[in-house]
Amino acid sequence: FAEVSSIMCDAAVMRIEEVPERRSFIAELNAIQSATRLMLANLKEYKSYMPQHLVADGVSDDGTELSNASAMSRSHSRLDRSQSSFGSSGSQGSDKSSGHQIPHRSASMNMFALQLSTRKVSIAALNIVGFTGLARSKDDKEVLGIHGSLALWLTNEVSALRGIVDTFSGDRFFVTFNASKMLMSHRPAAGRLGCTFPSECKEMGLTASAGLASGEAKVGNMGCATMRKFSFVSSLVPFVYALERHAADMGLTTLVDPLVQQECQRDILFRRAGLLKLRKFKD
Repeated sequence: FAEVSSIMCDAAVMRIEEVPERRSFIAELNAIQSATRLMLANLKEYKSYMPQHLVADGVSDDGTELSNASAMSRSHSRLDRSQSSFGSSGSQGSDKSSGHQIPHRSASMNMFALQLSTRKVSIAALNIVGFTGLARSKDDKEVLGIHGSLALWLTNEVSALRGIVDTFSGDRFFVTFNASKMLMSHRPAAGRLGCTFPSECKEMGLTASAGLASGEAKVGNMGCATMRKFSFVSSLVPFVYALERHAADMGLTTLVDPLVQQECQRDILFRRAGLLKLRKFKD
């Protein structure tokens, strides 16, 4: 219970920490701890989809730059965790029992605003080739097991590469890098995924196709008051799906655009597939 106050201050600037399990003889305190753990788990999941400049003012994805509010929160979180009370429940911004200031919410932190920014991104369109036919020929439970195993591997792999599985529809997955999570090396990350996803599918007895592309996009919260989502607008979206479709039609695992190829050629061996004529695209 003594740690909940400082943990809540960190949560105010989206610095998510685990709440230790500490049972109390007071039922209400146990309820507060349980509710806090659930709240932080939901915030952590929500944060993974939010652009970092909206999550916390001046805090980069790797935590190298701290805003005043976040720094205050960190300072507050280093309080003696042996304290057994919240202290005074009085005015906003002050913890009289400890003499420390509780940080106000950063003025520029607006996680819910509809706004866009322009940045370079890399995206991947992934497909399990022939999965529809496989689903028809197997028991539903087996189909769910195969899909679930691959989806779990993919989420872990993309998380390790600091990307986001933005969405999926059955056997198709759409992955973004440097969209909601800041990542300077987004093209090498996409290139690695273009190699590991087909390999994992092959080990599971599946066939994969993938398209990778990189370029400029408008990213941010879009929609309306009743329906909003972090998303982006770019000609890369239809382009990367076209690459994936051509890869499947040509019997290839992955097709990439020149920008991804140029940054990955030191670590990945590429083969020229020829000139693809795609409608409405220049390259």
